[in-house]
Amino acid sequence: MKKSIIYNFIKQKLATDKKWQIKALLAIYQRQTIEERNSNSTIIHNDVGFSGCDAEILSSFAKQWLSKWFLSPKQAAILAHKMPKYWKQIYDISDKEKLMKIINTDATITITPSVTIPAIIQKQQISIWDEGEE
Repeated sequence: MKKSIIYNFIKQKLATDKKWQIKALLAIYQRQTIEERNSNSTIIHNDVGFSGCDAEILSSFAKQWLSKWFLSPKQAAILAHKMPKYWKQIYDISDKEKLMKIINTDATITITPSVTIPAIIQKQQISIWDEGEE
C-alpha cells in the first residue's frame, strides 16, 4: 500500500475522529519521558513525544483527560488541529496488520499502539475504543 494512502488516512482520522485524537494524545503523552511529563515540556529532542511548541498544551490536555475524562469544546478543537502532525508516530506504534485492515475496509476499528501503557490509560482505552461505542 502506498505510504501516501496511509499518511492521508491517519491524518484524516486524527483531524476528525475524537476517539483517534484521544487515543493518539495518550499514546504520544506516554512516549514523553517522565521528566517531560512532569514539566509539560520537551527536554530531549528525539522525534518521540510532543514537539516543543505542543508539549505544554498537549501534556495538559492528556493530564486533564486522565483525571477528568473531559476536554472542553475549545480544547477539543485545538487537539483536532494539532494531532494530525503526529501521524508518523502513531503509524510507528500501531499494529500494522490491523491498520491495513482498517484502511482497506474503511472500518472504524482502533489502531493499537505497541507500547506499554499504564493501567489508567489501558482502562480508558477499553472504554473509548470498543467497537460500536460512540
